Amino acid sequence: MSLRCSAWAWKQRALSPRAKLVLLALADHVNQKDRITCYPGIDSLIEETEIPERTLQRAISELEQRDLIAAFAVFTKRLGQRASRYVLNVDGLPADRWPSEALSWAQQAEPGARLVSRRDLTTEWLPPDHRQNQLPGFRKPRPPRRTGTPPVPQ
Repeated sequence: MSLRCSAWAWKQRALSPRAKLVLLALADHVNQKDRITCYPGIDSLIEETEIPERTLQRAISELEQRDLIAAFAVFTKRLGQRASRYVLNVDGLPADRWPSEALSWAQQAEPGARLVSRRDLTTEWLPPDHRQNQLPGFRKPRPPRRTGTPPVPQ
């Protein structure tokens, strides 16, 4: 936990309550090495904030739109999508410099991995074997419902 990031998160105004809660949770997970990046899992954020997954995703999107955080999907050749990395804009960088600065910070923390901004995340650049089940919110299609009567055992 970084006291600087927590204090910064508390000072942010005009956020929805869910976005502020998520920002505070992200600030609690900040890496002590560089003090602005973190990579908590969605499950741990859901457990800490006690909000549903879709609401959490909306809060992260709101924080990204306000340039308070940058979220990156981390891909490695061996494992596919491994994690999401979040970079907090604690220094208040302007919108024209923020995405590139955040990417450089995230790349320093994860050498050798491919980082893609979650804003730009599409399936076109993924290798064919990683296209399914790699995008946030993607769920496998359900098998078709069985209709009719079940067979009678003999």
